[in-house]
Amino acid sequence: MISIVGVREKKEIKRLTEEGCHVLDVSMRSKHPVWVKFSPAYPHGDIPVPGMPGHTSLSVEGIWQGLKTFTDGSGVDASRFRARAAITRTQRKFGDIAGFKFGDAIITEQAARHQIFIPSYIWVLRNALATEVNQMAEQLHLGKRIVFLDHTSSEDASDMSKRFSHAAIIKAVLESVTNGAANVTAAATRPPDAVQ
Repeated sequence: MISIVGVREKKEIKRLTEEGCHVLDVSMRSKHPVWVKFSPAYPHGDIPVPGMPGHTSLSVEGIWQGLKTFTDGSGVDASRFRARAAITRTQRKFGDIAGFKFGDAIITEQAARHQIFIPSYIWVLRNALATEVNQMAEQLHLGKRIVFLDHTSSEDASDMSKRFSHAAIIKAVLESVTNGAANVTAAATRPPDAVQ
């Protein structure tokens, strides 16, 4: 069984830990040297930028921030693909988000979650974190319950009223592995149901 819990839900986290759950902080502020690698901001490097053949990014967050466009006229900022710190481009500074650059088009944030963020993050799971994901799958096979901690627990990428949890992608890929895929590489080649 896999659950996602907000990092600020201290009482719930304590309860789950006492019950023997495998609690993993995969948030951007994780202090764990392994689980922090699951943060979208972690600089794995060489991540292909969707819609921009030949371009790569250090992190998934760099892709997300770099492809944002704003109502003040600010467009793609490719420097974010190489940034290790201060990656975020905020609405406070740039105004409302107009959309995201994808090929020759500007797509909505909802579409960008599906066409940019999720594929980029799955690329990381397949190419940079396959060993760690397969180890998680082994824990599930042994009957362990895994609880992911993130800044949000929303698993619906189409619900624009909430921030989307990248832990939902890990969960979906893990569930695919445990439901018959040979490993994370095989699992990640098919769209995870939980993030459709």
